[in-house]
Amino acid sequence: MKPSLLEKNAAINLPYLIDGDQVITESDAIVVHLCYKANKTELLGRDVKEQVALATAHGVFKDLYPNYIKLVYGSYNETRTFETALKESSDIFAPYLKKLNGLLGKKEYICGNLTWLDFGLADFFQILSLLDAKILE
Repeated sequence: MKPSLLEKNAAINLPYLIDGDQVITESDAIVVHLCYKANKTELLGRDVKEQVALATAHGVFKDLYPNYIKLVYGSYNETRTFETALKESSDIFAPYLKKLNGLLGKKEYICGNLTWLDFGLADFFQILSLLDAKILE
């Protein structure tokens, strides 16, 4: 099926979304498409200030994420265990989490109102809390 998808989108990759004749690829592009499709464009930021705040927080998250991937998909053995890497990861994650916490401040959501990024951050923080519980076992 991929050759036919390439004709519709030269950047075809996973994930992708087929909506009628349109083939959308890349997670961020899919999010934008779905917000418009659902007529919930406020989830993209209601104005330039919110869009900049989202782009900033998303950038910090994208800087953190490779470290998370390295942790969960790393190679482990008797000398380098997952538990050891998990404990070390708290130091690696700390600067990024401090930035995200600073951007959040006392607000419930990054922009003060719910946005697409808040869904992803909530999911990620839930996973981190489960991993943190693993450290404490």
